[in-house]
Amino acid sequence: MTTKTIKDLEELKNKENEDLGIHSSYEAYIEYLCDCYIAKSYGVDRVKAELSRWNKECRDVLLNSMIATFESYELNFNTNKFLEDMVE
Repeated sequence: MTTKTIKDLEELKNKENEDLGIHSSYEAYIEYLCDCYIAKSYGVDRVKAELSRWNKECRDVLLNSMIATFESYELNFNTNKFLEDMVE
């Protein structure tokens, strides 16, 4: 499997996606990752599997986007716990 790069991430950001009022495929992907983390069995494993497809630079961007999304939900979100889950 080829590791995805920042170029792939930029293409995702520029690809339109009108599902559920989300404007780009990137936003939809972030929502999917967040949903996996908070609502699915084995959520941490699912997110890690998805992130393993991306290079380190992209993983950092995706994780930061997930954190921003969680914070926008105004949940009692523990950033440190999330980051610990992602590096275990």
